[in-house]
Amino acid sequence: MEHQDKTAREHDPPRETALQEIVHETRATSVRSWTVTGIIVAVLLTVMYVVTAHRADEEAAHRSAVNSEMQSQPGGTQQAPGGIPRPGGV
Repeated sequence: MEHQDKTAREHDPPRETALQEIVHETRATSVRSWTVTGIIVAVLLTVMYVVTAHRADEEAAHRSAVNSEMQSQPGGTQQAPGGIPRPGGV
């Protein structure tokens, strides 16, 4: 009879213990967590890149406008913002 019990146990499909189920679920949860984290990081990096590129474009346009304005003014007199000639201007 003991022999029959051993053979019956050998033919049963292996059942996962509670610990094995927890380990399996933890692995799946870990993979999902890393996937979500990776997606969030990718989105944040993309947003940071776009914002930085946009700021650089604006700064370049501003510098270009300032440079062209400075070059268009006559070299002898430079006007202060209020229209008052600066010291040293002729």
